[in-house]
Amino acid sequence: YTDAMARDAQNRSWFFRFAKYVNRNPVTVICIVLGAGIPFIVALPNLELSFNLLSFVPSNSAAVKTILDLRSLWGEGATNPYFLAIDTHIPGHVKSRAFWRQSREILLYLNHSVPLVPLRHYSGVRLVEGTFISDYLRDFLLAADTDAGHAYKEMWKQTVDPHGQAAFFTITVPFDGMGQMALEFIRSYRSALDDVPNAVPHVRNYTLNLYGGASSQVDMLDVVSNGLPLMGLVTFGVIMLIVATAFRSLVLPLIFIIAMGY
Repeated sequence: YTDAMARDAQNRSWFFRFAKYVNRNPVTVICIVLGAGIPFIVALPNLELSFNLLSFVPSNSAAVKTILDLRSLWGEGATNPYFLAIDTHIPGHVKSRAFWRQSREILLYLNHSVPLVPLRHYSGVRLVEGTFISDYLRDFLLAADTDAGHAYKEMWKQTVDPHGQAAFFTITVPFDGMGQMALEFIRSYRSALDDVPNAVPHVRNYTLNLYGGASSQVDMLDVVSNGLPLMGLVTFGVIMLIVATAFRSLVLPLIFIIAMGY
């Protein structure tokens, strides 16, 4: 009698009735689940990927106020600059005429390939705010005992390695360095860097890299995206096995996985 009452109470529970309905009407339930996900599918293409962490910080915090002040003065990209590193692998080569000529060709090619960021947003020993520095002016500034000379020598120390084989350029992008446009910029810029050895003569042994801004986040996103299919397959397989074993149904795990997919 007690067992019969327990079974009767179980049969009247909402969970039992729901499971019974699902088993009897699997197609209807699957259609309902798929229909509920249509708004998300429609909205998905309009979503913008952003790595901006400011939205997670209180708007009245000192950090946010400082960043907003910097952006209002120097533009959105000032708080998340990018860096183009060129390693020639030849000690002392940065000061050579060959590098001075090749670096100009590299920068002009990148400017042509990625017009999203004009040369005036670059800064380094070879290029200052879009203006190329000649090797004669370079030698003069490095030897000059003037304010301009001291400033250039300080820039040289900060952007050229002690062996003189590598240098980097600061790129202050004209947009949010952690926003949606940053993702497009990183993809297109790295693609252009891969083409540099074929487009610019005598730089095949150079190593060119872009870092800073959202570049590390994009790398992590790529790693996760590459492993996502296998991770999803294993996860859904384990879920199907557990749910199918627990409920002795192949329909319930299928519906559960579809719902999780949304």
